Amino acid sequence: MSEINNKPINEKTALFETMSVGKALLTMAIPTIVSQLITMIYNLADTFFIGMSNDPYKVAAASVVSILFFILTSLSNLFGVGGGSLMSRLMGEKRDEDAKRVGVFSIYGALVIAIIYALICFLFTEPLARLLGASDNTIGYASSYLFWVVVIGAIPSTVGMTISFLLRSAGYSKESGFGLALGGIANIILDPLFMFVILPAGNEVTGAALATLCSNIISLLYFLFIYYKLRGKTILSISPKFIRIDKDLVIDIFAIGLPSAITGMLANLSHIIRNNLTSGYGDVELAAYGIVQKVDMLPLNIGMGLCQGMMPLVAYNYASKNYERMKSFAKTAQNYGMIIAGICIIVFELFASQIIWLFIKDEATIAYGTNFIRIACLAAPFIIINFQKIYCLQAMGKGKESLILGICRQGLFAIPITFIMNYFLQLYGVVSAQLISDGITVIFSTYIYRKVYHKLLKEIEEDAQAIQNSISTDSIPYETNDNISLNDMIITIGRTYGSGGRSVGKLIANQLGISFYDSELLEQTALKSGLNKNFLGGVDEKSSLLYSYDGYVSDEYIEMEKIATDTQREIIEDIANKGPCVIVGRRADQILQDKFNLFKVFITAPMNSRIQRVMQRENLSFEESKAKIKRVDKERSDYYNSFGYHSWANASNYDLCIDTDKFGMEETAEIISEIIKRKNQ
Repeated sequence: MSEINNKPINEKTALFETMSVGKALLTMAIPTIVSQLITMIYNLADTFFIGMSNDPYKVAAASVVSILFFILTSLSNLFGVGGGSLMSRLMGEKRDEDAKRVGVFSIYGALVIAIIYALICFLFTEPLARLLGASDNTIGYASSYLFWVVVIGAIPSTVGMTISFLLRSAGYSKESGFGLALGGIANIILDPLFMFVILPAGNEVTGAALATLCSNIISLLYFLFIYYKLRGKTILSISPKFIRIDKDLVIDIFAIGLPSAITGMLANLSHIIRNNLTSGYGDVELAAYGIVQKVDMLPLNIGMGLCQGMMPLVAYNYASKNYERMKSFAKTAQNYGMIIAGICIIVFELFASQIIWLFIKDEATIAYGTNFIRIACLAAPFIIINFQKIYCLQAMGKGKESLILGICRQGLFAIPITFIMNYFLQLYGVVSAQLISDGITVIFSTYIYRKVYHKLLKEIEEDAQAIQNSISTDSIPYETNDNISLNDMIITIGRTYGSGGRSVGKLIANQLGISFYDSELLEQTALKSGLNKNFLGGVDEKSSLLYSYDGYVSDEYIEMEKIATDTQREIIEDIANKGPCVIVGRRADQILQDKFNLFKVFITAPMNSRIQRVMQRENLSFEESKAKIKRVDKERSDYYNSFGYHSWANASNYDLCIDTDKFGMEETAEIISEIIKRKNQ
């Protein structure tokens, strides 16, 4: 049954794995694009309402200091992009507990860095404003805007943006987009209220700053409410008890987040340089350029929304090695971006003066702005392509390549080209610099992306060959290390979670000199069935009822599960036909019953011993380990029992049941091996 009210609980997984590429991308991207556009509108709202004063000094002040606000975005990328990308990849690997801890660590990391940044801006308010291009005419307005938006607003802005990334990475794109949109709408409403009603005339810049601060607080409160609603049901949490994570995961967060943050910082440095150079030609020119920068965000924000919607999809499919689907998401996102860029270029070229007029009525500012926007909009296709390549690399965990590309885009190309263009073409050279630099960067980014993707294709071929080799066996009879014939005996191992069944099985195979199969069966099933390995991991040793809602499960899911089960049965029978081996789980004892010379083993251990082993192996707390053991045992039991042959963990169904806590792993394996040798003498 596939009624809308009976969707399986794992519908988020279906979004990543089985939904059509276009539909999945739009599902993730549209809410993000809408939120980006509303964010852009509320950024424009500040400029629009301040421009109603027809005072270019106030417009220039807000434009100058807005760069410090955009630096907050770069800081949120450190944990939002870094943590979010890692969360999606961990979900793709079915490491939900690690994904939860990464999310919590990212939120508190963003909080700490926001506090540090706010203190720096508070202590150096005027020097920072001067550095960004504020003049004696604009310094008062700039300082006021900086205080409310950046110093006071750093925490709600940075933490809110970080949480929006994490929500999107977990598949909650609508909630993420709505939260950002809510803040944007609030800002649009609050701008005129603070600027023209609450505060006296002359305080328009301060009013706009207060409106921005309040809107960011509203967004953060909404995100916290969503987290509260989802608590205990998803990987999303803000509980400090999950803040401790492995050192390797911290490194992984910074491996992606740091390049993203550095790239953002370099972009802001590039903006600072352009603003400084433009301010040298006059405050009117700076005001016009500030308006153009805001308006030109339209195609860029749409492109950014596409990239942010694409990123979790690419990360998930990269982690599950579904590279063709990953590539399809990247290509589709780029195509959509080019269409949007083309439309925006046409509109900006045809209606340039009318667009600038909407923000200010000063004729000199309109004249400069009209010329500026017709040049600046031409860079949109190049910028979107570069964004898309950088986001793809970040999604794949390619921090090194992403960092190289980001540094080259801004440090190697944009900044030097800006100085060169200013030297030869003065004001219009500064405005044209981004068009030239991003055009050059496209060549470089395309080369890096193709190089990474071709390497992935090579890995696919090598994995497929390795799997094929593991299926193939020689015609030489199997013998133990003691030259005792095993007479085609198959050893099947059932096990409780945390008892060490897999480790014992591998030791037995080594001691007897025979093949060992556990997770390798998933690789072979994926290769033979054509199903996503990650999907197979989701149904492996689990009953379909675990994925149902009120007892129902979708027809599509049942069909894929049936294909997976039938294919795995065929592979297990094929493996058994080739000679003696050890097979862990996958109800191999049921599948091979009455057909082969079986020796059925069940491995267990006391609960406390299993808890200690899981705590150490997976870095979980006592209660978390206990809960996971109970959950996995139930999944295995339901899966095994659903086929109706025997009862899982019932001693009468096995030839030998053994407690690893009594003997230890190695001695347990030796005991089982010795019994098998004697049985075959």
